[in-house]
Amino acid sequence: MHADAPSPDPSGTTDPHRGTLIVMMGILGSACFLFGLAAFVLAKGDLARMDTGEVDDAGRGLTRLGMTLGMVGVAVQAIVLIFFVLYVDGGIISDTATSPASGLLTPR
Repeated sequence: MHADAPSPDPSGTTDPHRGTLIVMMGILGSACFLFGLAAFVLAKGDLARMDTGEVDDAGRGLTRLGMTLGMVGVAVQAIVLIFFVLYVDGGIISDTATSPASGLLTPR
């Protein structure tokens, strides 16, 4: 159990951890940022509940891993989106800008 965590519920029942689900969502976050955001939100909530003893503390490592993977996935998606927008928006990254009527509608 986590060093700062209080003892579990007096009835001895705690909710199971969702570490495996959060890790899978974190991995899927590299393909779709919504999964990464969901992994982050679920992990944040579960870690807080683990600190209070409401959720099984055995999944703390998996939950942290899933949260990290979710954050990395969202960051990678954001970087790819930024580069895509800069490239398509007129060749800011490389000199590939073309005029709107580049040869197709130009009269001969």
